[in-house]
Amino acid sequence: MDARYLHALEQALLGFLWQGAVVALAVAGILSLTPQRAARARYATACLGMVAMAVLPVVTFLTALAEASRAVTFGAFESLTQSNMLAVVTTESTSLAAPHWTEVLRPWLLPAWCCGVLLLSARTVAAWLITHRMARQETQAPSAHWSEALTRALRHVRLSRPVRLLASARVDVPMVIGLWRPLILVPAGAITGLSAAQLEAILAHELGHIRRHDYVVNLLQSFVETLLFYHPAVWWLSHRIREEREHCADDLAVQCCGDALLYARALAHIEELRLAPSPHPALGVSDGSLLMRVRRLLSASEDTTPRRSWRLASGLGSAVLAVALGSSQLPETAHATEPVSAPPLHVEATPGTVQRLSSTMPMHHLLVAPATFSAQAPQAPAPI
Repeated sequence: MDARYLHALEQALLGFLWQGAVVALAVAGILSLTPQRAARARYATACLGMVAMAVLPVVTFLTALAEASRAVTFGAFESLTQSNMLAVVTTESTSLAAPHWTEVLRPWLLPAWCCGVLLLSARTVAAWLITHRMARQETQAPSAHWSEALTRALRHVRLSRPVRLLASARVDVPMVIGLWRPLILVPAGAITGLSAAQLEAILAHELGHIRRHDYVVNLLQSFVETLLFYHPAVWWLSHRIREEREHCADDLAVQCCGDALLYARALAHIEELRLAPSPHPALGVSDGSLLMRVRRLLSASEDTTPRRSWRLASGLGSAVLAVALGSSQLPETAHATEPVSAPPLHVEATPGTVQRLSSTMPMHHLLVAPATFSAQAPQAPAPI
């Protein structure tokens, strides 16, 4: 691979250290002013923040690559125009300045990043295989209770696309799997202690994920987590997205059954039956913080809750501070790719030197006083 691409990748990974912090602080400030009941607005805000986190490293990479290409062209031109001077000028060793802290990390940055990406990719692939194996093994036709509840839930949710329903002995709670042909896995028998309305609300929750295409968003979210795993802000924002996604599905389930208390009791009953969390690509009804979800469902309207504008000001102010610190601490791409000029080298003008120079240089370059003759050392092109 061309060294320019590796250098641009390093710039993108290092630049995201402050870019990710800026996005996370801005999203936190906006969410602090958004009511807890407005799950769709909060979910959209968090998803936009994740999109920004995914786009910013790409922009930095392309910008650094373009700057490196321009630096290579400029360095080749300078080397061509000063090639005659290389034969006669002797360079002296110069002391190097103390390296920036990012330069110390550069030898380990890309290898460590590649190892992390490979490990998280293996984890995602393993979870995907486990999920689809669950859809094929130890499954059977669901009981009449689940089939009737699914028919009513499809009518209330107004979902026209076909949805499969299977009972599995390997799941404890309902979960949705698949993108093109969505499948809802439910426990092998009807859950005892739940009414028909509660079963319908639980299936409406899963249908809400299918209707909102949450499975696609979850896969893209896992992709961003894999590439930008080293930044804590990515994991924080990803967790918020999953929480707000469950809140959106809960709101749809409450609209279906018409009773928030009834649905909250169903969630509490399902939590008692859950033995292990669902695989990563799957979307289960018991995902997220159950206690927070139940409190949100049973809480009163937040219209009378005072807005804490200082949180927005704090978040946005911290974002601006992160931008300033990132711009000042991290070396800019343009500066990193500019050719480094060597200090001027003074050459004593002796008759032999002048004679050798006159044979390789045009006469107008030698129209200087012999006592003050100096030669500028050629500029080396920037390291790629």
